[in-house]
Amino acid sequence: LSSFFSGTVVGYYSVSFRVFNVPLTLIGGAIGQVFLQRAAEAKVTGNLPLIVENAFRTLFMLGLFPAVLLTVAGKGLFTFVFGDPWAEAGVYVQMLGFWLIFRFVSSPLSTLFSVLEKQRAGLALNGVIFLTRLISLAIGGILGSARLAVLLFALSGAVVYGGLALWITRLAGVPWSHVKSIVLTGLKQSFLIAVPLFIAMLLQVSDLMQVVLSGVLLLLYYSWIVQSDKAFRGLYFRLKDRLRLGNG
Repeated sequence: LSSFFSGTVVGYYSVSFRVFNVPLTLIGGAIGQVFLQRAAEAKVTGNLPLIVENAFRTLFMLGLFPAVLLTVAGKGLFTFVFGDPWAEAGVYVQMLGFWLIFRFVSSPLSTLFSVLEKQRAGLALNGVIFLTRLISLAIGGILGSARLAVLLFALSGAVVYGGLALWITRLAGVPWSHVKSIVLTGLKQSFLIAVPLFIAMLLQVSDLMQVVLSGVLLLLYYSWIVQSDKAFRGLYFRLKDRLRLGNG
């Protein structure tokens, strides 16, 4: 970006990327460490498909709704939090949202290459990822459009990282029907819960109302997955116990 555009454009991208990516990286990294250990054990016991399917569901459901919120209302949220000068960074977040969810899902799962001794395939895939990122930014830069560069960067990333997640689940032996069910269920529930935000955007409500509504919907979403999914319910109670012990 800095080769083609001003430092302002680079700043917009940097802020939009960090606001979304830092918390997802912290959470995804923690899950990835646990997943690597369990996957290595599951390979021996024959439970690898179940472990990978549960990890895929947890990661996808955990990151999906925040991605939907930022894709829909990123500009309004950034304008409220950082001020009008950062509205363009909010536009970048709207374009990057679904790339970051696919990256959030696939990065922890990619440790499976080590478990299955497929490091060479992982290296080749990283080469493809690098080339697609470079080409996307170069096209936008040559055409003189920062938004096009970021959009192509996001679209190519969503395709590559989404394909990576599907490939990993296939390597692990997870049935395609199970993966499809997880994705469709998550998308349906997320967009249903996000309907009030869509309506608010159409009515052009204030940035403050968008922030408040987004927070309420986020709480509703996570309350729903804790109540409806055993894995999330167990995760919630373990976290609650740790907080109680810490306070004690």
